[in-house]
Amino acid sequence: MASDWAVIILHTPVRTLVSCRFDLVFRLRFGRVAGADGDVALDDPKLSRHHATITRVGVIVEIRDHDSLPHPSGNGSPSKRWP
Repeated sequence: MASDWAVIILHTPVRTLVSCRFDLVFRLRFGRVAGADGDVALDDPKLSRHHATITRVGVIVEIRDHDSLPHPSGNGSPSKRWP
């Protein structure tokens, strides 16, 4: 299902993923493993196997770090919501 909301990869060691768009209908799971446990696999040694989940409900977007460092909010909090 296509969505007006998306995550676009801006920086990664995997050059083929730069500028790739992933529709954010409800949830995207990022890490080094794709398949049943993840939606987007990024071959980056700095990422954990199950690194983060981005969830959208309406206009609320939440990024949840799965006990990996550094935390996306930058203040030690494991998740951040926008707006």
